[in-house]
Amino acid sequence: MIDKTKFLQILTKYLAAKETKAERKELLEWYEQQESNHPDSSMEDDIRIKTRAKLITSIKSFERNKYRIPLIWLPIAAALLVVGIFGYQYFLSGSEKKATMEMLSQIKPAKDHAIMTLENGREINLDQLAANEEIQVDGMIIKKDKDGKVSYHLASSNLPIIPKNSIQVPNGSTFSLTLTDGSRVVLNSDSKLTFPSNFSTGDRVVELEGEGYFEVNHLNDNSRFIIKTDDQNIEVLGTKFNVKAYKTEENTLTSLEEGSVKVTIPTGKNTVLKPNQQARTNGSTELQVANVNIDNILGWTRGQFCFDGSNTDEVLREIARWYDIDINYKKAANTPNQYVGKIPRNLTLNKLVELLNYADLKSTATITNNQRIKLQIY
Repeated sequence: MIDKTKFLQILTKYLAAKETKAERKELLEWYEQQESNHPDSSMEDDIRIKTRAKLITSIKSFERNKYRIPLIWLPIAAALLVVGIFGYQYFLSGSEKKATMEMLSQIKPAKDHAIMTLENGREINLDQLAANEEIQVDGMIIKKDKDGKVSYHLASSNLPIIPKNSIQVPNGSTFSLTLTDGSRVVLNSDSKLTFPSNFSTGDRVVELEGEGYFEVNHLNDNSRFIIKTDDQNIEVLGTKFNVKAYKTEENTLTSLEEGSVKVTIPTGKNTVLKPNQQARTNGSTELQVANVNIDNILGWTRGQFCFDGSNTDEVLREIARWYDIDINYKKAANTPNQYVGKIPRNLTLNKLVELLNYADLKSTATITNNQRIKLQIY
C-alpha cells in the first residue's frame, strides 16, 4: 500500500499537473483500498458514491487534457492534506441536521468589508465607495482605487488636534488600507485597527486587535512605527511582518517577513526578530522566539488557510471567523491533534463541512433562532 510520504508527493504533483499516468493510477488504487477497509453499510452512503465518481471522472478528464487541473479534485485533495494522521473518514449526512447541505452551499465568505469609525462616533461603510471614488468627511479625504484598496489623507494639515479613527473588519472579510505615511495594512477577519488621521512628528503609533499584515514605509526622519496589542509592542522603521493578536487566542504572534522588528512585552523583556522568525507571548510574562515558515503565516493574505501543525481548536477558530459561523466542539478520543495542509478560503460552507468530515471532524449543522449557522463538531 502506498505510504503517507509518497502519497503526499504524488498528490502535490497531481495538483501541479506534473504526475505520471502510473501515479494517477496509484491515487485511485489508494482510494479503492480505503473503501475495502470500511465494509460497513454506510459505505453505500450517497456521498461516498458521488465522491468516488468525482475522483474517477476527474482522472479520466485529466487524461483528455493534461494541462487542466481538475477543480473538482481540489476540495478532496485539500482535505487529505489537512489530516494530521494518515486516516480517512467518509462524509455522512445525519438526519438530525436542520441546515441542509444545499443551504450551506449558498454560504460563502464575504470579501473587503469594513466600517471606519471616526473619533466623533460617525461610521462610514467603506463597501459603499465605488472604485476610483473619493469622499471628504470631517476634514479627511478617503479614496478607493480601481483594485478596491482604500487610502486616506487630511484635506488640511492645520488641524489643531489630530483625531483617532478606527477600522473594523467583520468576520468573513479582509481589508486593505494605506495610511497617511504610505504604510499599507491588510486586516484579517474580526480585526480592528485604531490609528490617527495623520502622523505628526515623532513615533507613528497604531493599535491592533485581531490580525494584520503590515508593510511599513521607511521615512527620512527615521520615526518609529509602533503597533500596540494587549501583550506586545512592535517597533519598526520599515519592514514587512504579520501580527496576530486575537483576544480569543492563547498567544500573540509577531512573524517577520523582511527587515527587522523589536518586540517588547509588558515586563520590559524584548527581542529583535530576524526574517522567518516569530515572537510568541502567552500572557504578559513569557516571550519565546522560533523559526517559522513565513509563507504559511501569510497564506491568509493570498486566500488560503495554511495549517502547519495547528491543533483542532486553532483550526476551528480560524474557520468560524472566516465563515462567520458558530462552532461547538467536543473533542473525541481519536481526533487528530495536528493538521498540516492548505485549503482555499473561497470554498462554500458545504465544501468546508465535507473537509471537516474527511479530517475525522464529524459535524451537524443547525440554524439558530437568530438565523446564524452553528456547527456541532464531535
